Amino acid sequence: MKVAKVAYALKPWNIKVYLTARFSSPIGIGSLKRSDPYDTEVISWWKTKTHESYHLIPDFSGFLVKANSEGQPEPQNYNRSHADGANILADALTPNNGIVMWRAFVYDQNVPDNPTKQAYSEFQNLNGKFRKNVLIQVKNGLLDFQPREPFHPLFGAMPQTSVMAELYSGVDSVYWMEPKWRKIRGSVDEERFELVLSLIEQQEKSTEDWRDACLLYFQTFSNKSIPDIYQKPQHDLEFYKNLIYTFESTKPNIP
Repeated sequence: MKVAKVAYALKPWNIKVYLTARFSSPIGIGSLKRSDPYDTEVISWWKTKTHESYHLIPDFSGFLVKANSEGQPEPQNYNRSHADGANILADALTPNNGIVMWRAFVYDQNVPDNPTKQAYSEFQNLNGKFRKNVLIQVKNGLLDFQPREPFHPLFGAMPQTSVMAELYSGVDSVYWMEPKWRKIRGSVDEERFELVLSLIEQQEKSTEDWRDACLLYFQTFSNKSIPDIYQKPQHDLEFYKNLIYTFESTKPNIP
């Protein structure tokens, strides 16, 4: 119901809602013992929950999923592929023309492959095995939004699969988000509003640190002053190099 209220509040801007679906949801909120995409109970559970989503949100768009990465539950726990995991959700969404955005962000410290190669290694051989309503979400570069890096090799390597780019325009995007979110205060419950606002404010601080660190780092090579069109960093480069982010330092500031 909370998501339905958010969807209603965003509808005047023609913004549709996706849900970030945890692959193990059949276990976590469905009381099933498995989330194996080949399990008939799991298949039925996803279809039922998807139907409920469309009942509450008629223009519901679909699911965004991060699996097989950084400890997130995964189809590979059951010896299944990314395509197997994505397709079970795609089938549940098909009657309503919904979309699955399946992230190719797969970094696993237990996999010996180089992190810059892992997404290509796991996805390229699945070309053509995903449903038509599955989009493989690929970061623009090999690693994780580095200041400069080559474009991701999955672009052009999966001609029979829909591949989308995950782009990031930096702190300006976050500056844009905050006032937009503040305008819908009262349209969602206060706890939800404060939670999202706290996350936006935390993201704003993190992206400012990242921007300033990048500017100062490249300044060591250019030996030129930072152009006036850019906001000047508040600290020197050593300050940013010594920043340590932990869960406690980045968790939402909620009472």
